[in-house]
Amino acid sequence: MHPLTKVLVVLAALLSIALAALTIAYTGNAERVRAEFQSERELRQAAQDAAARDMTSHESERTRLRSENDALQAQIAGLTSTIDNLQREGARLMADLQNAQAAGLGVQAKIDQLTATNQTLTTLIAQYRTEVTTLRSNELRYAQREIELSDRASDLSGQLEVAVENNRSLQEQLVSLRDQLASAAAGAGAGSTAAGDTIRPSFPIQARVTSVRTDATGRVLVQIDAGSNDRLRERMELSLVRGNQFLGKVIVQAVDIEESVGRVDFLSMPRTEVRQGDMVMSVIQ
Repeated sequence: MHPLTKVLVVLAALLSIALAALTIAYTGNAERVRAEFQSERELRQAAQDAAARDMTSHESERTRLRSENDALQAQIAGLTSTIDNLQREGARLMADLQNAQAAGLGVQAKIDQLTATNQTLTTLIAQYRTEVTTLRSNELRYAQREIELSDRASDLSGQLEVAVENNRSLQEQLVSLRDQLASAAAGAGAGSTAAGDTIRPSFPIQARVTSVRTDATGRVLVQIDAGSNDRLRERMELSLVRGNQFLGKVIVQAVDIEESVGRVDFLSMPRTEVRQGDMVMSVIQ
């Protein structure tokens, strides 16, 4: 046999022994490893089941927490809105308080002003009362004086009227005398009416000239607002005056119920324009 073969046989024998030992060891280790693997598999399955249970529980918890979080967020939003509203209400109330305080200050200022005004008015009323009392006393004194002056003025007015009437009468008499002298000198009475041809009323008459016109012969005719109702008759002689001025005489020529027409006789005086509104009255005796 070849030596190499022997060596190989020896090596094969040694390897067989080693393989047998390894096989025995592997067989023992394989059972242990199988048992450990099975145990690890069971542990992993248990861990997976526990993890699945934990995941389910965690998902439920997360869902619950999310719901609670949403509810809390809604509560927070509601509380935030409430806080904002309360802050705005507080700001408004603060502004109202400030306005009320300012209004109170204004009212107090007005009260102070009204108090001062009342005091001033009280003082003024007292002064006015004194002045009114004085004025009433003066007014009574002045009224008494005015009554006295009025009585005096009435007396003087009556005296003046008498003097004016006397003056007018004297003017008429003077004009009549002039007219008579002129008529006597001329030998005729063409420019005037004879005293026997006219009538002087024995009662007072006062009328007003309503219109003035001139007839074909150039004589001035006047219409007055008095007639037969006032006891006027034709050929009555009346005085024509304007204020205190004697203008001439009016000889009544035509009489109606409430109006009359008369001729103006200027009695040799300068001819004066007769106007509407001039007065006609009975000749003063």
